[in-house]
Amino acid sequence: MTDEMMAAMATDLNIRQFVNENQPQFINRLLYSGMACWIKTAAMDAPITFSLSPDQNTNRQETKGVSRRHILDRCDSILTEMLCRFPASKLWFETTPGNEKAIQLIRSRLVRHGDLLNVGFQTNLTLAPESVIPLNPDLECGKGYLLDTSFSYSGIAMIRRQQTEYLFKENDRIDSCKWLKNYIKSAWWKPANLPEDVEYFNPFRKVRSNYGCWQDVPPTPVEGIVFARRTASLLPTEYLLIKPGEKAKLHRIDSFLRETGEYRRFQFAFRRVAGNDLAADVKIYQDHIHLKLRFYLPEWENRLLESFAWPCNSVSDKLEWDMPLSIWAYIKIYLEKLGIVVREEMADG
Repeated sequence: MTDEMMAAMATDLNIRQFVNENQPQFINRLLYSGMACWIKTAAMDAPITFSLSPDQNTNRQETKGVSRRHILDRCDSILTEMLCRFPASKLWFETTPGNEKAIQLIRSRLVRHGDLLNVGFQTNLTLAPESVIPLNPDLECGKGYLLDTSFSYSGIAMIRRQQTEYLFKENDRIDSCKWLKNYIKSAWWKPANLPEDVEYFNPFRKVRSNYGCWQDVPPTPVEGIVFARRTASLLPTEYLLIKPGEKAKLHRIDSFLRETGEYRRFQFAFRRVAGNDLAADVKIYQDHIHLKLRFYLPEWENRLLESFAWPCNSVSDKLEWDMPLSIWAYIKIYLEKLGIVVREEMADG
Protein backbone atom coordinates (compact mmCIF):
# COMPACT_ATOMS: atom_id res chain seq x y z
CA MET A 1 0.00 0.00 0.00
CA THR A 2 2.82 2.40 0.84
CA ASP A 3 4.51 1.63 -2.50
CA GLU A 4 1.27 2.43 -4.32
CA MET A 5 0.89 5.69 -2.37
CA MET A 6 4.47 6.66 -3.10
CA ALA A 7 4.01 5.98 -6.81
CA ALA A 8 0.78 8.01 -6.88
CA MET A 9 2.42 10.96 -5.12
CA ALA A 10 5.39 10.84 -7.48
CA THR A 11 3.03 10.89 -10.48
CA ASP A 12 0.93 13.76 -9.10
CA LEU A 13 3.96 15.88 -8.22
CA ASN A 14 5.86 14.82 -11.35
CA ILE A 15 8.92 13.86 -9.30
CA ARG A 16 11.23 11.04 -10.34
CA GLN A 17 13.70 9.14 -8.23
CA PHE A 18 17.24 10.30 -8.94
CA VAL A 19 19.86 7.92 -10.27
CA ASN A 20 21.89 6.60 -7.31
CA GLU A 21 19.27 7.91 -4.85
CA ASN A 22 18.12 5.45 -2.20
CA GLN A 23 14.48 4.91 -1.32
CA PRO A 24 14.48 6.84 2.01
CA GLN A 25 15.99 9.93 0.36
CA PHE A 26 13.41 9.76 -2.43
CA ILE A 27 10.55 9.47 0.07
CA ASN A 28 11.86 12.48 2.02
CA ARG A 29 11.78 14.56 -1.17
CA LEU A 30 8.32 13.33 -2.07
CA LEU A 31 6.89 14.12 1.36
CA TYR A 32 8.57 17.53 1.45
CA SER A 33 7.12 18.63 -1.89
CA GLY A 34 3.85 16.85 -1.11
CA MET A 35 3.41 18.83 2.12
CA ALA A 36 4.02 22.05 0.19
CA CYS A 37 1.12 21.06 -2.06
CA TRP A 38 -1.08 20.23 0.96
CA ILE A 39 -0.27 23.58 2.59
CA LYS A 40 -1.30 25.42 -0.58
CA THR A 41 -4.47 23.32 -0.66
CA ALA A 42 -5.27 24.23 2.94
CA ALA A 43 -4.85 27.90 2.06
CA MET A 44 -7.82 27.53 -0.30
CA ASP A 45 -10.16 26.55 2.52
CA ALA A 46 -12.82 29.18 3.20
CA PRO A 47 -13.61 29.57 6.88
CA ILE A 48 -16.65 31.80 7.25
CA THR A 49 -16.59 34.96 9.35
CA PHE A 50 -19.42 37.43 9.84
CA SER A 51 -19.45 41.19 10.21
CA LEU A 52 -22.26 43.70 10.47
CA SER A 53 -23.21 45.23 7.11
CA PRO A 54 -22.75 49.02 7.22
CA ASP A 55 -26.12 49.71 5.57
CA GLN A 56 -28.34 47.20 7.33
CA ASN A 57 -28.62 45.28 10.56
CA THR A 58 -27.79 41.97 8.97
CA ASN A 59 -24.71 39.83 9.02
CA ARG A 60 -22.59 39.85 5.89
CA GLN A 61 -20.50 36.82 5.04
CA GLU A 62 -16.82 37.53 4.37
CA THR A 63 -13.87 35.33 3.54
CA LYS A 64 -10.34 36.60 3.92
CA GLY A 65 -8.00 33.68 3.52
CA VAL A 66 -7.31 31.25 6.32
CA SER A 67 -5.32 31.59 9.50
CA ARG A 68 -1.83 30.25 9.89
CA ARG A 69 -3.15 28.15 12.77
CA HIS A 70 -5.72 26.53 10.48
CA ILE A 71 -2.99 25.55 8.00
CA LEU A 72 -0.77 24.23 10.79
CA ASP A 73 -3.51 22.16 12.42
CA ARG A 74 -4.76 20.66 9.18
CA CYS A 75 -1.41 19.89 7.61
CA ASP A 76 0.34 18.79 10.79
CA SER A 77 -2.21 15.99 11.09
CA ILE A 78 -1.62 15.04 7.45
CA LEU A 79 2.14 14.94 7.98
CA THR A 80 1.66 12.81 11.10
CA GLU A 81 -0.40 10.34 9.08
CA MET A 82 2.22 10.28 6.32
CA LEU A 83 5.01 9.64 8.81
CA CYS A 84 3.04 6.74 10.27
CA ARG A 85 3.08 5.22 6.78
CA PHE A 86 6.73 6.16 6.16
CA PRO A 87 8.31 6.02 9.65
CA ALA A 88 11.88 6.23 8.31
CA SER A 89 11.20 9.89 7.47
CA LYS A 90 10.21 10.93 11.01
CA LEU A 91 13.71 11.99 12.00
CA TRP A 92 14.13 13.98 8.75
CA PHE A 93 11.06 16.11 9.59
CA GLU A 94 12.06 16.80 13.21
CA THR A 95 13.16 20.35 14.01
CA THR A 96 15.03 21.79 16.97
CA PRO A 97 12.77 22.50 19.98
CA GLY A 98 11.80 26.16 20.11
CA ASN A 99 12.09 26.62 16.34
CA GLU A 100 9.41 26.35 13.68
CA LYS A 101 7.80 22.96 13.24
CA ALA A 102 8.17 21.33 9.82
CA ILE A 103 4.79 22.60 8.57
CA GLN A 104 5.49 26.12 9.81
CA LEU A 105 8.90 26.08 8.15
CA ILE A 106 7.53 24.94 4.78
CA ARG A 107 4.65 27.41 5.10
CA SER A 108 7.09 30.29 5.69
CA ARG A 109 9.09 29.25 2.64
CA LEU A 110 5.93 29.26 0.51
CA VAL A 111 5.18 32.81 1.70
CA ARG A 112 8.69 34.00 0.83
CA HIS A 113 8.48 32.22 -2.53
CA GLY A 114 5.17 33.97 -3.31
CA ASP A 115 2.87 30.93 -3.56
CA LEU A 116 1.05 32.12 -0.44
CA LEU A 117 0.00 35.74 0.08
CA ASN A 118 -0.68 37.67 3.28
CA VAL A 119 -4.28 38.90 3.54
CA GLY A 120 -6.66 40.09 6.25
CA PHE A 121 -4.39 42.67 7.92
CA GLN A 122 -1.42 40.32 7.25
CA THR A 123 -2.81 37.76 9.70
CA ASN A 124 -4.19 35.23 7.21
CA LEU A 125 -2.87 33.49 4.11
CA THR A 126 -4.37 32.69 0.74
CA LEU A 127 -3.14 30.94 -2.39
CA ALA A 128 -1.66 33.35 -4.94
CA PRO A 129 -3.40 33.76 -8.31
CA GLU A 130 -1.97 31.48 -10.98
CA SER A 131 0.93 33.05 -12.81
CA VAL A 132 4.03 32.00 -14.73
CA ILE A 133 7.38 33.67 -14.00
CA PRO A 134 10.39 33.31 -16.33
CA LEU A 135 13.58 32.18 -14.59
CA ASN A 136 15.83 32.12 -17.63
CA PRO A 137 15.27 31.78 -21.40
CA ASP A 138 14.63 28.04 -21.02
CA LEU A 139 12.85 27.67 -17.69
CA GLU A 140 9.78 29.13 -16.00
CA CYS A 141 8.13 28.87 -12.58
CA GLY A 142 4.44 28.52 -11.86
CA LYS A 143 2.97 30.20 -8.78
CA GLY A 144 -0.51 29.67 -7.39
CA TYR A 145 -0.82 26.18 -8.88
CA LEU A 146 -1.53 23.01 -6.91
CA LEU A 147 -1.01 20.23 -9.44
CA ASP A 148 -0.52 20.62 -13.16
CA THR A 149 0.82 17.97 -15.51
CA SER A 150 2.96 20.52 -17.36
CA PHE A 151 4.87 21.39 -14.17
CA SER A 152 7.08 19.34 -11.88
CA TYR A 153 7.83 20.10 -8.26
CA SER A 154 11.39 21.12 -7.47
CA GLY A 155 11.56 21.62 -3.73
CA ILE A 156 8.42 23.61 -2.87
CA ALA A 157 8.34 25.31 -6.29
CA MET A 158 6.82 24.24 -9.59
CA ILE A 159 8.93 24.49 -12.75
CA ARG A 160 8.74 23.57 -16.40
CA ARG A 161 10.50 24.21 -19.68
CA GLN A 162 9.43 27.47 -21.29
CA GLN A 163 5.92 27.32 -22.73
CA THR A 164 4.88 30.94 -22.31
CA GLU A 165 5.72 33.66 -24.80
CA TYR A 166 7.38 36.64 -23.18
CA LEU A 167 10.27 39.03 -23.61
CA PHE A 168 12.82 37.66 -21.16
CA LYS A 169 14.88 40.16 -19.17
CA GLU A 170 17.95 39.18 -17.21
CA ASN A 171 17.75 39.81 -13.47
CA ASP A 172 19.47 43.10 -12.71
CA ARG A 173 21.09 41.83 -9.49
CA ILE A 174 24.68 43.11 -9.57
CA ASP A 175 27.74 41.31 -8.25
CA SER A 176 28.76 41.80 -4.64
CA CYS A 177 31.74 44.10 -5.41
CA LYS A 178 29.58 46.66 -7.20
CA TRP A 179 26.88 46.26 -4.57
CA LEU A 180 29.34 47.07 -1.78
CA LYS A 181 30.74 50.12 -3.56
CA ASN A 182 27.24 51.47 -4.20
CA TYR A 183 26.26 50.86 -0.58
CA ILE A 184 29.32 52.69 0.75
CA LYS A 185 28.59 55.68 -1.48
CA SER A 186 24.97 55.95 -0.34
CA ALA A 187 25.55 55.16 3.37
CA TRP A 188 25.00 57.83 5.99
CA TRP A 189 28.22 58.45 7.92
CA LYS A 190 28.79 60.35 11.15
CA PRO A 191 31.89 61.16 13.19
CA ALA A 192 32.21 58.83 16.15
CA ASN A 193 34.59 57.44 18.69
CA LEU A 194 35.14 53.79 17.96
CA PRO A 195 33.28 51.62 20.48
CA GLU A 196 35.33 49.22 22.57
CA ASP A 197 33.05 46.15 22.59
CA VAL A 198 33.63 45.41 18.92
CA GLU A 199 34.68 42.43 16.83
CA TYR A 200 36.10 42.99 13.38
CA PHE A 201 35.58 41.00 10.20
CA ASN A 202 38.88 40.09 8.53
CA PRO A 203 38.09 39.31 4.87
CA PHE A 204 41.71 38.27 4.21
CA ARG A 205 41.65 35.33 6.61
CA LYS A 206 41.95 31.98 4.79
CA VAL A 207 39.07 30.06 6.36
CA ARG A 208 36.23 28.08 4.76
CA SER A 209 33.42 29.99 6.46
CA ASN A 210 32.66 33.58 7.39
CA TYR A 211 32.33 32.68 11.06
CA GLY A 212 36.09 32.21 11.36
CA CYS A 213 36.83 35.72 10.07
CA TRP A 214 35.85 37.56 13.26
CA GLN A 215 38.71 38.87 15.41
CA ASP A 216 39.42 41.37 18.18
CA VAL A 217 41.73 43.72 16.28
CA PRO A 218 40.94 45.76 13.15
CA PRO A 219 42.11 44.23 9.85
CA THR A 220 43.45 46.05 6.83
CA PRO A 221 40.54 48.15 5.47
CA VAL A 222 38.84 47.19 2.20
CA GLU A 223 37.74 50.16 0.08
CA GLY A 224 38.80 52.23 3.11
CA ILE A 225 36.14 50.46 5.22
CA VAL A 226 36.09 47.91 8.04
CA PHE A 227 33.08 45.69 8.75
CA ALA A 228 32.42 45.18 12.47
CA ARG A 229 29.83 44.07 15.00
CA ARG A 230 28.90 44.83 18.59
CA THR A 231 27.61 42.03 20.78
CA ALA A 232 26.44 43.64 23.99
CA SER A 233 24.81 41.18 26.39
CA LEU A 234 21.00 40.97 26.29
CA LEU A 235 20.90 43.06 23.11
CA PRO A 236 20.71 41.97 19.45
CA THR A 237 23.97 42.04 17.52
CA GLU A 238 24.61 45.42 15.89
CA TYR A 239 26.58 45.58 12.62
CA LEU A 240 28.71 48.57 11.69
CA LEU A 241 30.78 49.97 8.87
CA ILE A 242 33.79 51.94 10.06
CA LYS A 243 36.04 54.40 8.25
CA PRO A 244 39.11 54.20 10.50
CA GLY A 245 41.63 56.98 10.95
CA GLU A 246 42.21 60.11 12.95
CA LYS A 247 38.69 61.29 12.15
CA ALA A 248 36.89 57.98 12.26
CA LYS A 249 33.37 57.75 10.84
CA LEU A 250 30.66 55.23 11.55
CA HIS A 251 27.64 53.83 9.72
CA ARG A 252 25.13 51.66 11.57
CA ILE A 253 23.62 48.96 9.38
CA ASP A 254 19.84 48.86 9.54
CA SER A 255 18.47 46.27 11.96
CA PHE A 256 16.23 44.88 9.22
CA LEU A 257 19.30 43.58 7.40
CA ARG A 258 20.32 41.76 10.57
CA GLU A 259 16.88 40.28 11.17
CA THR A 260 16.59 38.96 7.61
CA GLY A 261 20.16 37.65 7.39
CA GLU A 262 21.03 40.14 4.65
CA TYR A 263 23.95 41.45 6.73
CA ARG A 264 25.83 38.39 5.41
CA ARG A 265 26.04 40.09 2.01
CA PHE A 266 28.70 42.41 3.47
CA GLN A 267 30.83 39.41 4.43
CA PHE A 268 30.78 37.95 0.92
CA ALA A 269 31.35 41.37 -0.64
CA PHE A 270 34.36 42.20 1.55
CA ARG A 271 35.90 38.79 0.87
CA ARG A 272 35.36 39.19 -2.88
CA VAL A 273 37.02 42.62 -2.95
CA ALA A 274 39.88 41.15 -0.89
CA GLY A 275 40.30 38.34 -3.44
CA ASN A 276 39.40 35.71 -0.86
CA ASP A 277 36.15 34.19 -2.14
CA LEU A 278 34.49 31.31 -0.36
CA ALA A 279 34.00 28.02 -2.20
CA ALA A 280 31.03 25.71 -2.59
CA ASP A 281 31.33 22.08 -3.66
CA VAL A 282 28.98 20.62 -6.26
CA LYS A 283 28.70 17.01 -7.35
CA ILE A 284 27.12 16.58 -10.76
CA TYR A 285 25.07 13.44 -11.26
CA GLN A 286 23.32 12.22 -14.37
CA ASP A 287 20.02 13.90 -13.48
CA HIS A 288 20.69 16.28 -10.58
CA ILE A 289 23.36 18.04 -8.56
CA HIS A 290 24.26 18.02 -4.88
CA LEU A 291 25.36 21.36 -3.41
CA LYS A 292 27.38 21.52 -0.19
CA LEU A 293 27.97 24.82 1.61
CA ARG A 294 30.06 25.52 4.72
CA PHE A 295 28.52 28.94 5.32
CA TYR A 296 25.10 30.57 5.49
CA LEU A 297 23.84 32.73 2.66
CA PRO A 298 22.15 36.13 2.63
CA GLU A 299 18.36 36.06 2.55
CA TRP A 300 17.90 36.48 -1.20
CA GLU A 301 20.25 33.67 -2.28
CA ASN A 302 19.04 31.42 0.53
CA ARG A 303 15.48 31.96 -0.68
CA LEU A 304 16.44 30.59 -4.09
CA LEU A 305 17.61 27.35 -2.51
CA GLU A 306 14.72 26.99 -0.08
CA SER A 307 12.27 27.51 -2.96
CA PHE A 308 13.75 25.44 -5.77
CA ALA A 309 15.88 22.77 -4.05
CA TRP A 310 15.36 19.93 -1.59
CA PRO A 311 17.19 20.14 1.76
CA CYS A 312 19.36 17.08 2.13
CA ASN A 313 19.85 15.99 5.74
CA SER A 314 16.67 17.35 7.31
CA VAL A 315 13.76 19.66 6.59
CA SER A 316 15.67 22.54 8.22
CA ASP A 317 19.04 21.88 6.54
CA LYS A 318 20.48 25.08 5.01
CA LEU A 319 23.89 23.79 3.95
CA GLU A 320 23.26 20.80 1.69
CA TRP A 321 20.77 20.77 -1.17
CA ASP A 322 19.72 18.59 -4.09
CA MET A 323 18.17 20.01 -7.25
CA PRO A 324 17.61 19.22 -10.95
CA LEU A 325 20.29 20.21 -13.43
CA SER A 326 17.99 22.81 -15.02
CA ILE A 327 17.51 24.66 -11.72
CA TRP A 328 21.21 24.50 -10.92
CA ALA A 329 21.96 26.32 -14.18
CA TYR A 330 19.70 29.12 -12.90
CA ILE A 331 20.93 29.28 -9.29
CA LYS A 332 24.65 28.93 -10.01
CA ILE A 333 24.77 32.38 -11.63
CA TYR A 334 23.56 34.12 -8.47
CA LEU A 335 25.93 32.26 -6.16
CA GLU A 336 28.84 33.33 -8.36
CA LYS A 337 27.59 36.93 -8.41
CA LEU A 338 27.50 36.85 -4.62
CA GLY A 339 31.18 35.95 -4.48
CA ILE A 340 31.30 32.17 -4.28
CA VAL A 341 33.70 29.99 -6.24
CA VAL A 342 31.68 27.00 -7.43
CA ARG A 343 33.81 23.85 -7.55
CA GLU A 344 32.05 21.28 -9.71
CA GLU A 345 33.05 17.65 -10.12
CA MET A 346 31.40 14.68 -11.74
CA ALA A 347 30.09 12.18 -9.22
CA ASP A 348 31.30 8.60 -9.42
CA GLY A 349 28.78 6.45 -11.26
